[in-house]
Amino acid sequence: MNKQREKILALLENTPGKSFVSRKRKFDIVANAAIKYHEDSVQKGLPVSFTDLQEESKLLANNLKVQNFCGSAGWVANVLKSNQLQTVGLQGEEMGSDPEISEKWITEDSPEILQGYKNAEIFKCDGTGSYLRSTPRKTLLKVGQRIKGSKKATERISVIFYCSSSGEKIPPLIIGRSKKPRAFTKAKLGFKKVGFTWANNTKAWMTKAVFTPWLEELNERMEKQNHSPVSFSANMVSLPWRESASLIIAAGRDPMKILMLQRGAAGSFAKARVFPGGVVESHDFSERWTHLFRRFFDNIGKASLIPEGAARAPCLVNRPGEIAREIGMRITAIRETFEETGILFAQPASSLLPIKTEVASWRKRVLKDAAHFYDMCDHHSIYPDVDALAIWSDWLTPIDLSSKRFDTVFFVAEGDDAVQVDVHRDEMDMFEWSSPLQSLLARMERKVKMAPPQIYELSRLMQFESAKDLLKFAVERQKYGCDLTLPVRVRCSDGIVAIFPGDDSYPAEPDIYGKEPVLTSPKTAEELREGVIRLHRVESDLRDVARAFHFNFSLEPQHCDPMPFNAQS
Repeated sequence: MNKQREKILALLENTPGKSFVSRKRKFDIVANAAIKYHEDSVQKGLPVSFTDLQEESKLLANNLKVQNFCGSAGWVANVLKSNQLQTVGLQGEEMGSDPEISEKWITEDSPEILQGYKNAEIFKCDGTGSYLRSTPRKTLLKVGQRIKGSKKATERISVIFYCSSSGEKIPPLIIGRSKKPRAFTKAKLGFKKVGFTWANNTKAWMTKAVFTPWLEELNERMEKQNHSPVSFSANMVSLPWRESASLIIAAGRDPMKILMLQRGAAGSFAKARVFPGGVVESHDFSERWTHLFRRFFDNIGKASLIPEGAARAPCLVNRPGEIAREIGMRITAIRETFEETGILFAQPASSLLPIKTEVASWRKRVLKDAAHFYDMCDHHSIYPDVDALAIWSDWLTPIDLSSKRFDTVFFVAEGDDAVQVDVHRDEMDMFEWSSPLQSLLARMERKVKMAPPQIYELSRLMQFESAKDLLKFAVERQKYGCDLTLPVRVRCSDGIVAIFPGDDSYPAEPDIYGKEPVLTSPKTAEELREGVIRLHRVESDLRDVARAFHFNFSLEPQHCDPMPFNAQS
């Protein structure tokens, strides 16, 4: 057979006036481009799944104007096989650090810090976790046999190790869910006797409430030994809240309208009216964005940076290995708005037109993995329009209001109420452009649910006639920075009083971590108000429905004043 094929090929090659081209695999050009995409992603340290490669292949085929390409799973599987690619699990944390910062730390920073310290005085603190009673995620079955799946085990422990460069090992700190596990009760063992320190909370996570007393005890131990150690701690202390960003999009004038979304029945704040936004992702703060921005201008988001010396909420304090926090938070707000509504704040505008046909495909990928938001911008030579967003406020969920707490930075931007809004149905039920007054009236009439930050900010937004006026004020106000807003709630005899910064009753050091019991008082809300000169508080009934907002001083020039109200007005 092979000899016959050789004869035919030779005959065709020697036939005058004829040309012979050996048959290549169909859609080779798409396959080569897809593999190039995979190689570039791996070089950048970005994971590429089977579905990612499939979606990218479809985009490439469209860009290359390849006809009749469907990018089936079988085609992708053949491409993987021919290029010896296989699915593997990701391990390690090497890509979690920036090489330049790591090199500077090794060669410059740490030697300077460690001058004069002996190995016995240099300690490293790090942590890990282990899930208990986990069952295998794969099993062996006969052909045709099926088995029902189950939820992944979530019972875990966290373990913190503290060791010196000379080899001294301090008893580890173990964090579980039980105050005193049954195993230790039966064995009648004290935790200290078995060589470790035990702590507990509901999720078995490291928190400040656990870390602080452990560190204080460790410090006392070191003092008794006449040690003055230097300690390096990994980024393991988790805050009891999640950081997020939200975008207030205003449009038009007389009246100015705000884009409000209504959450679905599942998830946080079910059925509540919210502004677009969501939790931050590490990719939003990647230093890769610096390189992307520098393609277009030298000073990255210069107009968006908080001036030195201005107020800066804790979540806006810059961290090593990240871009400026106020820039990263803006990227989160822009990305989440794109995911939830399809609205994309990006520049240059001329580059946005070609991607309109690909928005749906890119949006699916970004929803699946936030890292693809950078990929989309990089691929189409666009950048998130961070300067279109002005920083507005920062809210931290009160300790008693929800089991899920969020530290949310709010931004404002001018939009267009004629733009197409395509809400992501997995998260949102609907959208509406409405004036701040309309939204607040709907909330007062209990037609809609709304969280306190939305109510408060809408009362501020009522002061503006147009989106342009709002943005002009926000840009000017930005030079004062952004303080943290944490309402301190007091449960009184006839309801709940939320006290805001500036009120004479606001504590000098509010309990942001929930270490102290929730504040209570036998007095009524009116009695709590007596004798207070500066009022800045919201009073709610026993069902936690706002009935009055008292405010009798001014926040200007740092911010605009909210509009007080009561249930009868």
